[in-house]
Amino acid sequence: MGWRYGACRRTYKTINQDGEERFETLLELVEVFPPLPDNTPEENEENYTAEAVSISVDGEDSKEVLANWLRQAARDVEENDIIIDINVVVTDLRVKNNA
Repeated sequence: MGWRYGACRRTYKTINQDGEERFETLLELVEVFPPLPDNTPEENEENYTAEAVSISVDGEDSKEVLANWLRQAARDVEENDIIIDINVVVTDLRVKNNA
């Protein structure tokens, strides 16, 4: 199996200034990479991008080129299982930036 697009279910936790927690679960488009022979099985389980990806093409390309990439991503997502990211992404708004 080579490189492909995938769907990843991630949970985001935001802690507001008052300490209130809000959770949101999203289904995001990610890039999935083939297992690497030198990796452990655990390392190969997390062979997808940590951030959601956006699909774009060079400004000189046509909208049909963009549509082809979007169709490819849709096919990949439909043909494969959803990746469940067990790590919760936390944003703590109580933390002050002293920059």
